[in-house]
Amino acid sequence: EELCELISSSNNYSNVRKALAKTTPPCIPFLGILFTDIVFISDGNQDYLDSEKKLINVFKKQLLAKSIFQVQKYQNV
Repeated sequence: EELCELISSSNNYSNVRKALAKTTPPCIPFLGILFTDIVFISDGNQDYLDSEKKLINVFKKQLLAKSIFQVQKYQNV
């Protein structure tokens, strides 16, 4: 029951995310969650904030960097 609660997909895997945040590497996270975040950030946000493509959406780039850093954190150990 405890394990089922931990890996429950409710609230976008919030229990798994909380457990990973508390854990220090080395560990092997479920990369499907991290890669899904990257896809949704990439597809769900515009690259540019205006139609003339002069203003880059920095918020999108920050979200992508944060997600990629999470993957790299577990690769480094």
